[in-house]
Amino acid sequence: MLPRCLWLIASVFVVAVALPRVANAGIGEFIWEMSGPSMVGFPVECRVGLVDGEVDICTFLGIRLLGNGIPERIPERKIWLFLEGGPYFSNGKNASGVAFDFGDEFMVTFDPMVAFRTVQVKPDAKQPERFSMYHGIMGMSYNFMVGPNFKSFSNVAFKLRPVGLSFRARFNIEYNVRIYPNGFEAGDFGKVPSALTSGRAELVQGVTAFYIW
Repeated sequence: MLPRCLWLIASVFVVAVALPRVANAGIGEFIWEMSGPSMVGFPVECRVGLVDGEVDICTFLGIRLLGNGIPERIPERKIWLFLEGGPYFSNGKNASGVAFDFGDEFMVTFDPMVAFRTVQVKPDAKQPERFSMYHGIMGMSYNFMVGPNFKSFSNVAFKLRPVGLSFRARFNIEYNVRIYPNGFEAGDFGKVPSALTSGRAELVQGVTAFYIW
């Protein structure tokens, strides 16, 4: 486990660049308003051509890891397979009247999702893209939870991205929705729940914002 001061620095950095009251923010992800602990994470995002299977680009903390490199040179596609996932930790925000400590709960996710573009603003074929809008459908989110105060477990959600906006192919803002058929509850994390929530479906909303360097 990393020292808590390092987690604090990372959390403050994410929140500092966050939009107010969002679930995903900065160059990472901030998930809140769930029945369990709120989570801060740093997922990898990869965009893969759904037809040819070519990796257009993979980023982590806004840094390109794989793909064609320069975002402006990514092939002109209208449909992709998004492969996302990474490590998360609790940010200490209380939920449903239950106290959660900073850094005591950890999560690893894997989120595949099909996405398609509906709008693109581009002066001509030789000019870089100025703006585009895309949407994610047929997605899922697999979450594996682990911590010192509870037995590790997993949960699965349907994931949608009603809208994503890209500015000059580098700055991206994405609105996400996760629907858990079996929502989280405080008892899953070794806490005493303030109300009976077992078996209840749960919806978690959020916004991701990142810049591709």
